[in-house]
Amino acid sequence: MENKKRTPLYIILTFIVTLIISQFISAITGHTIVDPILEKFGPKNISIEPVNFPLTNNDGTFIRVNLINSGLGRIDNLNTEYNFRCQGNSTKKAEIHKKTLKKGEEDFFEFKTDLNINCSIISDPSIINFYWDKKGQCYVSSDKKTSNICSYCKLKVNAYDGFEIIGNLTYWYPFVENNITLSSKLTGDNDCSPYEEAPNKMELTFLPDRTIKISIGDFSVGCIRGDIEKEWCINQYPEIYG
Repeated sequence: MENKKRTPLYIILTFIVTLIISQFISAITGHTIVDPILEKFGPKNISIEPVNFPLTNNDGTFIRVNLINSGLGRIDNLNTEYNFRCQGNSTKKAEIHKKTLKKGEEDFFEFKTDLNINCSIISDPSIINFYWDKKGQCYVSSDKKTSNICSYCKLKVNAYDGFEIIGNLTYWYPFVENNITLSSKLTGDNDCSPYEEAPNKMELTFLPDRTIKISIGDFSVGCIRGDIEKEWCINQYPEIYG
């Protein structure tokens, strides 16, 4: 009977001693007693983090994508695929360096593509000019401008442990150069007629102080490249620095 009464006490004391020993081992090794269990059976997850500024060398420009084991479990058979839409619709296998990643460990892959780190963030302007004839009639002309400008392209990455998907990301990658055509035309209620409708263009008076220049651009690429003041960029594009 006395032994039965002592049993709960023994259980409590055993638990306390085990806890003290596990804490002592944790302090020495940096691991807890449950780490091996979590490593084998814990949830698996990969954080996919593209570097938003391309790498450059004599061979060209490369996009680097970092892979971080942000889950609790060990990844034993890591494989990754990607699709960069500016290279077509096909999905390609990424060349990684490790098959096994423990919790917190990292790997990466790179692939070559055509990028322009010096691309323009603003298009060439489309110019609108104004003219008057002797009767006070206003005429307007505009040109059409084609230029190359910084743009983005969709990058999709999937990561697997064997056949189990453990991470995916869709990311718009900068420094892709696209051709854009910009033209301007006044519409709606206005007092000016198209320049082409003027009966005698030689008699028209050009008004240079009324000239309008219209451009379009994406300043986010300038923030990534460091062309623009960082404080303004943080307010306008906080996701770049997040």
